[in-house]
Amino acid sequence: MAATPASAASNRDAVWAEMNLHLTRSRGLCLVFLYAEDSRSLQELRTRLDDVWAWRTAPLSLIQPASPVGAAAAVIQELEGEVIARPALRAPVWLQLTTLDPHATGGWEDARHQVLYRLNEWRSWLQQHFRRPLVIALPPAWQAQVAAVAPDLWHIRTMSARIVAPRDGGPARADVRPFTRPRDESAGDVDVLDVDALSSAVARAREAAEQGAEAAVRDLAVQLTSLGDQLHQSDRWEEAEAALNEAFERLDGLRMRAGDADAFAVERRVTAERLGDVKFDLGQYEAALRFYREALALWEAAGGASPWKLRRVISLLINISDVLVELYRTEEADAVLRAAQDRWSELSDTTREVLSQEGLQAKLLMRQAARFFDSGRADEAVDRYRQAVAVQRGLLAEAADPVRVRTVLAQWLIDLGAAQDYINQADAARASIDESVALLQTLISESPENLALLVDLATGLMAQGDLVDRQQQWPAALELYEEAVALARRYAQEMGHSVRAIHLLINALTRLGEAQAQLEDAAASVATFGECQSLIAQLLARHGDTADALRMRTIVLEGLAAAHLAMGDAATAIDELQNSLALARQLVEQSARSPSTLRDLAITLQHLARAFTSAQGWDEASACWSEALSLYQELRKVEGDSHGVLAELADCLEGLALSLIRRADAGIAASDEELAAARSHVDNALVLRHRLAEAFPHQSQHRDALAHSLAIQESLRSNGRASP
Repeated sequence: MAATPASAASNRDAVWAEMNLHLTRSRGLCLVFLYAEDSRSLQELRTRLDDVWAWRTAPLSLIQPASPVGAAAAVIQELEGEVIARPALRAPVWLQLTTLDPHATGGWEDARHQVLYRLNEWRSWLQQHFRRPLVIALPPAWQAQVAAVAPDLWHIRTMSARIVAPRDGGPARADVRPFTRPRDESAGDVDVLDVDALSSAVARAREAAEQGAEAAVRDLAVQLTSLGDQLHQSDRWEEAEAALNEAFERLDGLRMRAGDADAFAVERRVTAERLGDVKFDLGQYEAALRFYREALALWEAAGGASPWKLRRVISLLINISDVLVELYRTEEADAVLRAAQDRWSELSDTTREVLSQEGLQAKLLMRQAARFFDSGRADEAVDRYRQAVAVQRGLLAEAADPVRVRTVLAQWLIDLGAAQDYINQADAARASIDESVALLQTLISESPENLALLVDLATGLMAQGDLVDRQQQWPAALELYEEAVALARRYAQEMGHSVRAIHLLINALTRLGEAQAQLEDAAASVATFGECQSLIAQLLARHGDTADALRMRTIVLEGLAAAHLAMGDAATAIDELQNSLALARQLVEQSARSPSTLRDLAITLQHLARAFTSAQGWDEASACWSEALSLYQELRKVEGDSHGVLAELADCLEGLALSLIRRADAGIAASDEELAAARSHVDNALVLRHRLAEAFPHQSQHRDALAHSLAIQESLRSNGRASP
């Protein structure tokens, strides 16, 4: 049955009601995208808006380029003219980028690309100076393209709406989608409900591109980029990779066909950066590095020095540094991060202020903090983390997207808390992490549909659990880890066991399994780590043995070994630890002996030494302790006397001494030289324990470790044996 005129009016009113609400309440730039294939409905909306605002303050201003030639420059000139001529006026500006003449199509697609690209570059100017509503009207096909062509402009939109033309005399149907939270500060956000729409747009574009026309192939590549970005945001990383790979290959084919190295540079740099993001998340770090560098080169070759360009260049330098860290090329990573800092220092005060408002300064500080922490400069890392958190707090008052700013603040408070805990600032660490968890719980209560917040909250709960675990409050840690596992399971169920969801679940289950072992629930621990192995097998089947998978396998094998030791099954534990040791050695070789992999190898050797000791494999235990000791001595040369390295050195010295003594206690005679070596090891350990206890007088673990060392020393002096 045909729709009545009343129902048609009701449907058209949906867009009007949503748009008018946003425009009325706005206090600065309010950006609205409208997509319409029905010129009559679009004209009615514009007329209605003009009538209302003419009554309130002044009629809206219409910007409608007369020709596609020079359209971008004309639009910017008119927007600047609006600010100069009417700086206090709040009436909307309507930018008509769809012609009302259906026959006037020549050159308009390129013009729309150029206009949106220029507006994207002028995003900061718009936010700082254009304190009015701006409505941009586009053809419906552009709904799937704006995010790729103008990602920053898309990110700051207030709403988008599509008006579908009436069919068989029916009403115009409004498809209204308000703003949704972006994935992160660098990505172009796409509406979360648009995967199906984008897939349909790709199918139509693919059909149009079958004849190989340049414009049609470019349109297909842009549509594929938008689809890939949305799939990535939706945690469908493998599908995102396929879409973005095809987009880049098609753009590269167009470039080669044009015989111009600079052809399609705008589209290629957007797609290359998105591909870098996906490859990074999938652990394909060499590929991520290649695409990030390609995007950076294209940005560097672009003319001008707009804040938007500078932001992208600095962000890409930070991304490249992140990839180099994952590839264990830390000296290169530090050099690239310094280059990013140099670029920041060279900016004018005005540009730096604009980019600070977009979170770039805080992001740069966070990366510097992480590099300090990884290189053993933990105190400097904490200082940088504090600076980054302070900058992020300062963004809250003027944030265009307060949800994103608060979410990033919560994430960084967790990092700050972990670093504070590492340097034994336990109270400060608890305060930081507790604030993060409380903030995330508030955000979830405000936006329960925002599933990405579950990842952050689960991470915060794990950080809380880690704090109480180190204080040996294992029941409390177990409860927090169980809550984190529940959130991770919910996220995995909602996201179809995406790669990100599996990683999160493995991290939470690993901590839960360790806490179960500490509470002597070995059977439950074995079951938990068994589930981890099943999840890792899924990742291996999908992506092979990446470095991330190797690390997870070592951790899970060590957790299983601890549970089997608690059950009295030393033989199984030793077998599992030897498998873990082989994987840890593989990682060390792949990383060219990076500090992080050396530390992981040393920890695995310590676990294996304890397992051999429980099975009375004295010589094997001594060999493991000796190798672990040499690794910590190597780390000490790199990191200096950090409290973590000193504590582990003391553990190894005591472990080596006790292996010799336990062997003697078992009836295997120790020579005088061996007993003297044991006393020397304990004396050296005692020196380190004293240093740690004096440096951290309020930390009970260091006092307890010192008391244990003193007891061993006294027993050796009295009897030539260690006390049980």
